Amino acid sequence: MFEQMQAKFKALLAFFGEDPSSDVDVFLGTVWQFISNFEKAKKENARKRAAEKKAANAALSSSAKKEKTTTTAAAGPGTMDQIIEQMRSGKAFHVNKRLSKAPTTTLPPPPSSSSSSSSSSSSSSS
Repeated sequence: MFEQMQAKFKALLAFFGEDPSSDVDVFLGTVWQFISNFEKAKKENARKRAAEKKAANAALSSSAKKEKTTTTAAAGPGTMDQIIEQMRSGKAFHVNKRLSKAPTTTLPPPPSSSSSSSSSSSSSSS
């Protein structure tokens, strides 16, 4: 049974690429060191991902706040329908009362075409 365990241990050493003459303590120390380093790296990666996610969320929320303050109307379901309905009814085109009471100037009528043709015909006959 001891020889069988030794053969399996040597096969295990060969599988992991270790020297077949290595001692059990040396091999298990190497495995323990690998597991410890792996766990540290795993925790560090999780911490970095959490920090990156937090930074991305902060950037997203700040851009959302900035966008929210720059928009004048709340964009929700039916917003476009409301705008189209206001345009159809005329409510979207608010007329300023001050401007509508302002005096309008009338332009003189354009000159008639008959007077310009008579003057041009007289100049062409001369």
